[in-house]
Amino acid sequence: MRHDYEWAEIEGTELRILDFQRGVRIRPDQYGTRHEICIGIYTAYSHPALPVIGNVEPTRVFASPLTFDVGDGTAGKYPLCGPLALHLGAEAVLEWLRINDPVRWQTERDVARESYERTSEALRVEERRKRQARRLRKGGA
Repeated sequence: MRHDYEWAEIEGTELRILDFQRGVRIRPDQYGTRHEICIGIYTAYSHPALPVIGNVEPTRVFASPLTFDVGDGTAGKYPLCGPLALHLGAEAVLEWLRINDPVRWQTERDVARESYERTSEALRVEERRKRQARRLRKGGA
């Protein structure tokens, strides 16, 4: 659904923590996945563009203890994520798309990867050019 939600629309829904395979870039044009539980430690400040629509008792959606121990998402320790971002929840949307519209998911993923690879290569070329210019200014070859 593509609209802002109200608590009444999802209140009776059985909620759960997203457990999924996150795509990761290994090196240029090579990707893999890593298992991830979608829990993060955020700052206590709300984002002005993300209204709070409800309140969920954490034990209803995740039975394991939650602490402020920082880690990589294993052994009950979760990553520091800083302030809330506008893309909060994007993982759930992408996972839904992967399951329910795999052709669209694949197309969007491929387009995003191609765009990232082009941008990454352009940045590498620019950094190389800057290093060479600095060396020339210093009298190097």
